[in-house]
Amino acid sequence: MMEESVSNPKRRISRVAVSAVLAAATATVIISSTSKSGESGQAQTVKSHGQDLVAESSADSDDPTTWQLPIEAYLPDTSRAGSLVASARDARIDECMADAGLPEWEPAPDLPSLENNSFTGTRYGRSDIEQARKSGYHPDPEKVAAYNKALREDHSMETDREVLKKCAFKVDGRPSEEMDAARQPSMAEEIAYYSYRDSMNDSRVLRAFKRWSECMKTKGYNYEAPMDANDDPQWAANGGFTQKEIDTAVADVECRDKYHVERVWFDSEAEIQNSMIGKNLKVLQQERVAAQGRHQ
Repeated sequence: MMEESVSNPKRRISRVAVSAVLAAATATVIISSTSKSGESGQAQTVKSHGQDLVAESSADSDDPTTWQLPIEAYLPDTSRAGSLVASARDARIDECMADAGLPEWEPAPDLPSLENNSFTGTRYGRSDIEQARKSGYHPDPEKVAAYNKALREDHSMETDREVLKKCAFKVDGRPSEEMDAARQPSMAEEIAYYSYRDSMNDSRVLRAFKRWSECMKTKGYNYEAPMDANDDPQWAANGGFTQKEIDTAVADVECRDKYHVERVWFDSEAEIQNSMIGKNLKVLQQERVAAQGRHQ
């Protein structure tokens, strides 16, 4: 394993991911990218860990939500497969609760996403100019309302908690409160973290950041890197988006677009991931097979 155990900076591991199925990796991994010449829509072949990885533009080459990084083929799928696993788990707990004399118990509802479900959609920060104009760096207000509504409808803890704890233990094989603590990041998750971190030291990315920073200064903002603006503590401290935040986010996206910051950053990270996958392919394959065996 790698030297540090850390989780992906832009991908939260939900309770579903504890037992999520790893997505099946295909022999050919499609990565949305431009050719080395910088022309969109042309495919290029990159040799990596004994396979040909085809890098080509996505359906919408300007939309980061359509891009796919190579490590995604090995990451736990917390959407489709993950929801199936969670549903099966809930059904087993529901049966256990009914056997314990609590048939009225209902599992927690699925919480809607606050952002899009794309792995790369917000990995490199805000990229949608219309969303920036609407709510700055905050999630869409309509999605927040739907999320809060789902939370209010969660009555799963309005029951005998000791019985619920025992049922969770019976289904999971260990106390439910220990599950997240006991779970260590997979190799795929570590690669997703380290590739993101290392990409920010790539000379091409640093050059794009410098141009972005200079662009922001002409608009009256002093940030060294895009995520400094995205993660500015004052946005969270305000409790909601303000006009200042909206103006900053709009300027941020405009400067990103001017120098193709997301594209440069994505291309760098894809290259780094290909190298890491090649060095850790055996472990990645073993993790995938083990996960598939547990959840068949």
